[in-house]
Parts: sequence; C-alpha cells; structure tokens
Amino acid sequence: MKSESRALLTAVVATATAIAVFVAAVGAYVLVSGRAPPTSLPVDAGTVFTANGMDTWAAHFTVGPTGGTLVGGWTAYDGIGWVDLVLMNGTVPKPAPPSGPINCPLLRSWSWSNGSVDRALTAGPYTVYWSTGVCSSARQIDVTQTIQVIPA
Repeated sequence: MKSESRALLTAVVATATAIAVFVAAVGAYVLVSGRAPPTSLPVDAGTVFTANGMDTWAAHFTVGPTGGTLVGGWTAYDGIGWVDLVLMNGTVPKPAPPSGPINCPLLRSWSWSNGSVDRALTAGPYTVYWSTGVCSSARQIDVTQTIQVIPA
C-alpha cells in the first residue's frame, strides 16, 4: 500500500471514530438529561409527555384569593378518542381506569390534534391531568403554550 493511501485511510478512520464518539456523547446527554413532567404548574412549553407518562401524570396547584385563569396549549400525536386536560377541584390523584369491560363507542382516530385551555378559576386547590387511559390515548403530547395560571 502506498504511503499516500495509508495516510488517507488513517485520516478517514480517525474522522469516523471522532464522529462516532460525538454521536455517543450526544445520545448519552439526551438520555441523562431527560426530565419528568412537573407535578405542579407551570408546565413549560416544550414539555413532552410520553404515552406512559400521560397515563399517570397529575399536577396540583392552588389559586390565590383573587382567582385566576388557567391557560395553555398542546398538540397530541397518533391517538384515539378525545384527549383533553381535565380540571378537578381539590388535590386528587388521577383516577385509575375501571376494571372489567369498557364500552367506548364512536372513537375517532387521528394523526395529530391540537388542544387548549382558557378557564377562569376561583380561589382554592385544583388538580389537572390528561384524559387518557380509558377511552382515549395518544402516542405523545407536546406542550406548545405553557400551561399556567394567570392571576386575576
């Protein structure tokens, strides 16, 4: 093998090794830096809920004495049924799906669906959670507008 060919081969192998190390480092950073969605508000824009995460997630918050407005927006992907943000008075856990057979008639399926909330609230404790788990589901929900309470 000529010395020029050997030098070129060495340069190609060194470059490929450097690229592989860089890709591995970026992949490790992404895996280690993943965050679980918060358990209270706000839920920042850019937060991603996976199918498993949205089935168990609930956030608890308290609205001050002057009241406020719950606002936010999201996009859900690859789902069925009606995916929405459920608002409950009080600090409650997300209910578990009922046991036994469930009748879910007229389910619609979709590749993506946008949703939003803009609801006036009085003072007191509240809980929000996704309506997934019984007659609706999605592969992923991306928060596109921070879900938060704007004080009155």
